Amino acid sequence: MSEKSSRKAVHPNAITVAIMGAFLSVFIAGRNQSVIAGEIFLALALIGAFAVNHFRQD
Repeated sequence: MSEKSSRKAVHPNAITVAIMGAFLSVFIAGRNQSVIAGEIFLALALIGAFAVNHFRQD
C-alpha cells in the first residue's frame, strides 16, 4: 500500500523568493547600517515567500 504524505512540498519559487530576500536584507542592513531595516525587509520577503507558496500550490 502506498500512503500519500499529508505534508505538501514547498514550491521552488517560494524558496527562491526567500533566499533572494535574505540576501537583499543583509545588503540593505549593511548598506544603511541599520539592522532594523534588514529585519523588516526580511520579514516582508518571508511573507512574500509564504504568499508565493500558497498561490503556486497545485
